[in-house]
Amino acid sequence: MDESWEIHAYEPNPECRSRERLRDFGLTVTPHDVAIWTYDGKTQLLQDNHRQSGSGSPNDGKSDADGWASCLADVGTRHPGLNTAIEVPCEDLSRLFAASSPEDFVVVKMDIEGAKFAVLRHLIQQGTITHSPKNFTSSGTSVFYHLRTPSRESI
Repeated sequence: MDESWEIHAYEPNPECRSRERLRDFGLTVTPHDVAIWTYDGKTQLLQDNHRQSGSGSPNDGKSDADGWASCLADVGTRHPGLNTAIEVPCEDLSRLFAASSPEDFVVVKMDIEGAKFAVLRHLIQQGTITHSPKNFTSSGTSVFYHLRTPSRESI
């Protein structure tokens, strides 16, 4: 990677303190304190209560909510510790893709609070998934566990 790359990081969970963490990253990264979703506006983010979930996730000691597990409430979850809801801004990934040049090569690493399948379906429905060359990668192998049964079946 060189200076021609634009790197944008989206993290809605304030417990992650992503702006602090990105300062020492060694690359120029534009942080966005918003969730990636299927529309622009506001949505509910469920934060993990590490004491209830037993996740053992690290936190700052100031609250039981941590920055290591979260899920958009619209997605639905059965995870036992995701019960602290906060309102966060959200942006439509399809709109962001449509605003890019068709000549841009877009690399997307998605760990988007359980929303990856809904967002991918939205990109396909809107036709923006083919707007420019893209390379998708994802993390979160347990995504199916966290989705409600109707959500899993619709994938």
